[in-house]
Amino acid sequence: MARKSSAQVDLDTSMRIVVLCGKERLLQQLRLRGLMASIREEHGETEPMVVDGGSVELDRVLDELRTFGLMVAHKVVVVEDAEGFVKEHRAALERYAEAPAEHATLVLRSPVWRAGKLDKLIAKVGAVVKCEPMREGEAATWLSERAKSEHGVKLGADTARLLVDRLGVDLARLDQEVGKLAAMVEGEAISRDDVERMSGRTHEEAAWGVQDAMLTSMSRRDAGPVLREVRDLVDLGGQSEVGVTYFVGDGIRKLSLIQRYASRRMGGGEIAKRVKLWGAGADRFMKAASVLDPAAVNRLFDAAVERDVRTKRGFGDGRRNLETLCVGLADVLD
Repeated sequence: MARKSSAQVDLDTSMRIVVLCGKERLLQQLRLRGLMASIREEHGETEPMVVDGGSVELDRVLDELRTFGLMVAHKVVVVEDAEGFVKEHRAALERYAEAPAEHATLVLRSPVWRAGKLDKLIAKVGAVVKCEPMREGEAATWLSERAKSEHGVKLGADTARLLVDRLGVDLARLDQEVGKLAAMVEGEAISRDDVERMSGRTHEEAAWGVQDAMLTSMSRRDAGPVLREVRDLVDLGGQSEVGVTYFVGDGIRKLSLIQRYASRRMGGGEIAKRVKLWGAGADRFMKAASVLDPAAVNRLFDAAVERDVRTKRGFGDGRRNLETLCVGLADVLD
């Protein structure tokens, strides 16, 4: 039989130590919720003691685990942000893992987990469960299943992928958006039209606002205008870093296409049609493309693709990825 990955391990009442590690906080929360449900089903009502790993004393954690509860049959202690706690008390935790309390479960939560001897000891009495950001396809599949099980609506694969393309792979944000859509749509399914109707116009306006500021930054050799615009969208407008990074990348893509078509001596009207530009926006893009260094635009487009992928997959800080890309816009004049 194939061995299950850590993400597939079933957490139950037999586990004395559980590690929930990785940057996907919602997955951690859902796995902890499932563990608590299993414990309550077997041992009755209980609430976990939740402590901060950065400030809690080791003795307090171990005393709570080892002493019998007067009102509960099974104790649960959750150490949040446990990386520093484990690093400082690794030897003591290894000793505890060799003989953990039978009436308690220790849960260690951390975005980062460094494997070592402790993992082998935990494997004998519990599990280390990785909760890392999903790839786009995995997130879309998860979202479709979540829509049905949690929100009672059907979400097709194409519609789920559209939401992931717009919002990235942050599961909490995706789940919140599906919950909002489920409350607003009529019927038992969320369609692509529902997504477009409820966010499409705002999406288009936000995209043009970013791209207009982007062209201004390029013409002035000053990243200030586009940085102010993206910060306003994220901080005040509720847009995700993933979505705004896409807007910037899409603007750079349009400039690259215009330059490529122009090098083939294609007319302005045909170029605008192919790139899907109209009115004043088309004029601004065409003018900017005529004075920008094509090699620099191509390098910037490559950087935009890389930043978009990194942000969607949860690599690095999304805000920093976006702002670094924007700073590069000020240095592409021919």
